[in-house]
Amino acid sequence: MKIWLVHHGGEPTPSDKQQMRLRRMGMLAEAAIQRGHEVVWWNSTFLHINKTQRFDTSCTIDYSPQLRLNYLHARPYEKNISLTRIRNHQDLGRNFAKLARQEPKPDVILCSYPVPELCDEAVRYSRETNTPVALDVRDIWPHAMLDMMPASAQPFARVALSPYYRMARRVFRDATSICGITQEFMEWGLAQGRRKKSDSDRVFSFGYQPLDLDSAQQSDASKFWASQGVGVDPSVPVLCFFGLVNHQFDFKPVFEAVQRLQKNKRVQLVICGKGESIEQFRQQMSGNPDILFPGWVNAEQIWELMQLSSYGLAPYVDSPSFRGSIGNKPIEYLAGGLPILCSLSEGPLYRLAETEQCGFAYQGCAKMLETKLAALLASPDSHRALVGNARSVFADRYEASRVYGGMVRHLEDIASCGRSGYSSAVA
Repeated sequence: MKIWLVHHGGEPTPSDKQQMRLRRMGMLAEAAIQRGHEVVWWNSTFLHINKTQRFDTSCTIDYSPQLRLNYLHARPYEKNISLTRIRNHQDLGRNFAKLARQEPKPDVILCSYPVPELCDEAVRYSRETNTPVALDVRDIWPHAMLDMMPASAQPFARVALSPYYRMARRVFRDATSICGITQEFMEWGLAQGRRKKSDSDRVFSFGYQPLDLDSAQQSDASKFWASQGVGVDPSVPVLCFFGLVNHQFDFKPVFEAVQRLQKNKRVQLVICGKGESIEQFRQQMSGNPDILFPGWVNAEQIWELMQLSSYGLAPYVDSPSFRGSIGNKPIEYLAGGLPILCSLSEGPLYRLAETEQCGFAYQGCAKMLETKLAALLASPDSHRALVGNARSVFADRYEASRVYGGMVRHLEDIASCGRSGYSSAVA
């Protein structure tokens, strides 16, 4: 079977030179290949993670006999919320529409949502060729874009974004299958398409494949963290974060809580990554040697940091988009045996941490975070219980082969049923 995976460029591909682990589309491609399928992975020339341009024009790399990488040229952008980024997405849709019709027809398409422009063209192609298409909902655009804007600007922004609201309704109405990383996101997609749930509509969380470092990789990563002063004293608890340090995360309660805890006990906070807020935070915390900003770190260093840490931070801004999501980061923490410190006050991540006792929620409150952490730091047995729960939850729900093997089987099923899916139902 020939599978098209269509994505906007937020993930690394196997041909990238940087040391970055494969994420959802990459692991899904691997799972499909293991089941004997051919994969054409449509991606952007522009890599969102580090804002770099891979190629100056659209191009194709035949990476292996079963994996073809089609890169769609799209202009670069610096700011996540910008007109240039919208134009980047328009580039992707336009170039996909042009180049897709030059490829042999697939048996099934999976397209990640967002971005709407790419999904719109993928669904249009599926209608023209009678090819089943599944949309993989990872965020609630354009609603999430509206939430990022000041309240005073939202009425005007809603008018400006009205074409995207119409686009969302169209693509979810006409898709064969709506998948979501959570139940909430799948239901949001169904609501946009004004359709009832059918057997074609499923939830597939993010999955993660734990790293198995060889002795040289482990040694190099350990030396790196020792050079940063992390893990040198095993009695010092470490809180870690890795990702884009930007407006999507609220670190103020974290800094306040950690600084209060440090008055009575040494605690290290390690924030890895780049982003628009990192230099500001470096300056603010420059007098605190136990709040560290090591910058971008590779996959091996991330894995080793999790082995040295006690907790993983998920300090999301409290917005509808994050309240409905369980992103890559918390699942990665669980894979490393790290209890999750969740900033949210409701939603699936909040329920996961609290109900499964694999972390706790502090609801954006510095005092709550300080109080709960202080109690856990004084109770090693309680921490060990959270670690055990984190590992069990990961093995049961989020291990990559379990998640993406199921996702490939779902694509096989909808391919066999055709574009109408198992049983389409429009409300």
